[in-house]
Amino acid sequence: MAAASGAPETESTMVPLMVPTGVCEYEKKAINRKGNAYTLTIQNPLIVKMACKYITQGIIEFVNSKKTLEIDYGNGSCDDDATITINGVTYNIKL
Repeated sequence: MAAASGAPETESTMVPLMVPTGVCEYEKKAINRKGNAYTLTIQNPLIVKMACKYITQGIIEFVNSKKTLEIDYGNGSCDDDATITINGVTYNIKL
């Protein structure tokens, strides 16, 4: 079968694009290279849009014995803006 351009259709052009959907909960307990235990939790689902190179929405939390750190990727806009909160103090950051 020929493609619209008249060129033969290859096997790769016949494979549909499969994009995973759904929401995953994630929590990881681990020990860093210095031997300190920490927990990483996805607090709000991380949203990635096909047309954007950034995570556009969601919250990740890191907790260890000394601090709590939370990265908030924003409201769904395709931009490099995010906030990071360390022990209750929030800073604006660029990704």
